[in-house]
Amino acid sequence: MGRGGRISIVESRDAHRRERYWRRGIRLGVVAGAASLCLLFLALTGASRDGATVAGDPPRALPGRSQRQVPALLTVPPEPQANDTAGYPPQSWPATPARAQAFAYNRRDLQFLPAISPDGKSAAFYSAFTADKMMVFEGESITLSLRAARRAAAAASNLTIDVEAAGLSKGRRSEAPTVMGLTFRDDGGAGDRVADDGIYTAIVTPSETALRDFHGSVRAFVRYSADGTSFGHQLFFNYYPTKGIAGRLSGRFREGIEDGSLVVYASIDVQEAGFFTIDANLLDANDLAFAHARFKGALERGAQEVRLLFFGKVIRDAQPPPPSPFRVAEIYGHMVPSPQHLAELAARGDFAPSAVPLYSGSFRTRSYQVGDFSAAPHVAANP
Repeated sequence: MGRGGRISIVESRDAHRRERYWRRGIRLGVVAGAASLCLLFLALTGASRDGATVAGDPPRALPGRSQRQVPALLTVPPEPQANDTAGYPPQSWPATPARAQAFAYNRRDLQFLPAISPDGKSAAFYSAFTADKMMVFEGESITLSLRAARRAAAAASNLTIDVEAAGLSKGRRSEAPTVMGLTFRDDGGAGDRVADDGIYTAIVTPSETALRDFHGSVRAFVRYSADGTSFGHQLFFNYYPTKGIAGRLSGRFREGIEDGSLVVYASIDVQEAGFFTIDANLLDANDLAFAHARFKGALERGAQEVRLLFFGKVIRDAQPPPPSPFRVAEIYGHMVPSPQHLAELAARGDFAPSAVPLYSGSFRTRSYQVGDFSAAPHVAANP
């Protein structure tokens, strides 16, 4: 792909679902004030989905297959469109176990791309370039893996790869200078699990490299050849040194029923003031996710509380009725300093929001009956 070219990826059912939610979330564009924050923030809080091409022309779709532009992969669940959640408020909506898994914290999806043969009519092979996480914090490592396979399937046989170039650069722009090279190996050493299995591995600890003081989006790229055909991939991850942490959940919680809804207040030690989103899932007594809550608002430095609303109708509508006590889990968030400056920061190409890392524990509520909660629908306030 030439500079300035589009990133293409073969459509999959999962990719289409993520794109649909993403487009719903940002289709209004960047507007002034808080609306700008909410929409653009969702588009920025993540690394691109695996499988973007980086060199040469974008791969053409095979006959009968479609391609579409795939946006940045979200690290937070996208807010559903209003008609998907009729009767629910924007800060609380249903969360099926499948959806909770699809948007699990720091999770990436494996995507295969076809490397088109020289005749342009078929795939010479299918390629997958991925990593074990999307967000890397100071002291952590990220494992990158690369494979070329005969079929677009995890169980497909792999091909021998000749890596021509690989490295990391700061930011999302393909013209950004390389700050360090990557060495992919398939010898069973230095983090590679199995020798000669056709899965090539590179492990990076950003805090021990030229990225140690960098807070932002990092581009990993590789160009290689297999079976006589060259191919290129890129992926992105966000790196967070200590200065990229906006706050941490303290582990203090309180709960109550307010206007027929379950409300959980979570304490957070805010290290940098700004506009925060904090997400959480509500799990039943069988550890199945059935509701999601999102706090959005400005927080000042110091000890603060965020209000996580699990709307009564969401709880009442869950099927089968969720047994309690409930558990609030997978609590984490992001922060941007100012909605007025968000577009300017994004234009730099290396911006990543500051993080509220995943809280390692959870909060168990009291026991409730489903009838304790209101089945009344949410009514939006008049503008």
